[in-house]
Amino acid sequence: MQRPTECANKFYLEDDGTSPVEEFLDTLDLKTRARVYWSIEQLRLR
Repeated sequence: MQRPTECANKFYLEDDGTSPVEEFLDTLDLKTRARVYWSIEQLRLR
């Protein structure tokens, strides 16, 4: 799934370049993932 283009969040990266947070988010169903990204964006705007 492509992430929203307006979303410019940076997630934690392991030394090997993997991102556990993004890997977890990719396991979520589409509706839940959209809600999480929306929530993150709301926090970023505050």
